[in-house]
Amino acid sequence: MRGSRQNGAKLTGARYGDAMKRQGVNDAAADRGRRVLLFLTIAYAAASLLHFAHNAVFLQAYPNLPAWLTAAGVWAAWCAITLLGALGYFVYLRRSRSAGLAILAVYAVLGFGGLDHYVVAPVSAHTLAMNATILVEVAAASVLLAYVLGRLARAKYAGPGDDRRAQRPSRRRENPSS
Repeated sequence: MRGSRQNGAKLTGARYGDAMKRQGVNDAAADRGRRVLLFLTIAYAAASLLHFAHNAVFLQAYPNLPAWLTAAGVWAAWCAITLLGALGYFVYLRRSRSAGLAILAVYAVLGFGGLDHYVVAPVSAHTLAMNATILVEVAAASVLLAYVLGRLARAKYAGPGDDRRAQRPSRRRENPSS
């Protein structure tokens, strides 16, 4: 992008940086945002894996679960849910930030599904390990969801152009007197 043109004049050095700042582009902040989002997505995936693994291994010990539920079904559900998270992050990076964030929000909301254990049996009917894996997953999902919703809100109120095009300087004429 260095040396982009605006108003027919080549933008270099400080003028280029000023044009990028006017457009709200800050590469360091964008990089930091991507790293934080990736970290939170992986943290939630790990917490989810912990809960689903415990669920699959100790399936018969979980109180009042349906008889049709199998360990293989638990693993398949984790794979499908995690695939959704990976898809959301890919879409965020390569296609559309807002669409990727929306998919990641759905992924994070699925982390609250562990609370369904308390619909079929009270907290006291679960072991400490069961409660811990459920609550760690819900906590990680909560943090991811809060971050994703915050990013979506900032993108909405930052103005139009939430996708890749927002990183390019505007081609409209600026008032030189301002």
